[in-house]
Amino acid sequence: MKICQVTNIPAPYRERVHELVCSLLEGNYHVIYSKVNEGNREWRFKLGNYQYSFLKSSTLKHKFGEVHYNLSIWDVLNEIDTDVIIIGGVGPNQLLAFTWAKMKNKKIIALSDSFLYCEQDYSFVHKALRKCVYSFVDGFIGASLKTKVLFQHYSKLGKRPFRLSPLSIDERKFNFSSEKNEKEYDLLFSGQFVKRKNPFFFIELANIINKRKKGGIRVAMLGSGELLEDSKRMLKNYNIEFTCPGFVQQNELPEYYRKSKLFLFPTERDPWGLVVNEACAAGLPVITTNFAGVANELVIHEQNGFVLDLKLEEWATKVIQLLEDEEMYKSHSYFSQKQVKLFSQEVAAEELVECCKIVMR
Repeated sequence: MKICQVTNIPAPYRERVHELVCSLLEGNYHVIYSKVNEGNREWRFKLGNYQYSFLKSSTLKHKFGEVHYNLSIWDVLNEIDTDVIIIGGVGPNQLLAFTWAKMKNKKIIALSDSFLYCEQDYSFVHKALRKCVYSFVDGFIGASLKTKVLFQHYSKLGKRPFRLSPLSIDERKFNFSSEKNEKEYDLLFSGQFVKRKNPFFFIELANIINKRKKGGIRVAMLGSGELLEDSKRMLKNYNIEFTCPGFVQQNELPEYYRKSKLFLFPTERDPWGLVVNEACAAGLPVITTNFAGVANELVIHEQNGFVLDLKLEEWATKVIQLLEDEEMYKSHSYFSQKQVKLFSQEVAAEELVECCKIVMR
């Protein structure tokens, strides 16, 4: 069985999964990338040990990101002659791969890490394409149970398989002691400094905690984006002790998690939220919103953190509880590290391969 995945760009958290899939398939695995990178990504990392091809795609930008197209994908697919195609999205290159598979009578699996809330503002064309493609694929792979609901919204699954292949990290790199007395930062933010990530909410909350906690607090905010400089000014105006190192590469991230007590993820829209995997692996309790894919799947309310509305006083109450109640902190920290093991890269690879086996049968 030969498998080919068609996706947009490489991502650091996917590389080990690709290697594991390649190993499970004894090398019969190939990834076709539309581009080397996209404009809003600052990653620097080494590609894994598996077969891959890069298309020299043209790019169109829209408000949700970038789409890529290159007719040469047809020649690449003819050369690979795969048995199963996994399409991550419904961009032009994925649609070309879908058409190639239908003409060649190959099996097709749709892969997504999104959920319905994240796609509510998509155009009629975007939604129509999903409905059309998802109606004619042979199986589905999703990053969460919310993704399964998304697939069912566009097309009834019927007897077609759905496998849960979670977005995952190499948690071994983040596995630290969770004792609070080792920590340098009380609160940690990691993500793009853009409106939907809510860095200003984080800072307003930090201001409340800073006033209520004897001796104040110290925060770390990791990432880059259009709101970074405004965020720094707010922190200075509120006299909050902080560090903002900008974008942090993958090999440097674990140290910031090791030095932090709590992870806050006040997003207004995130298909999953891989930074939460990193926080949980490091033993950090997490507070997030229902607008994140991790909510009630990786972050379980009142077990390894809290899933709350975006109300400052509610967040402040829970933050202070976790900072001051030693037993609560230890319990939530322990459960974070336990829970994230259910979302391992090994599980992600095994479930992807299993879906391919089922559609081939």
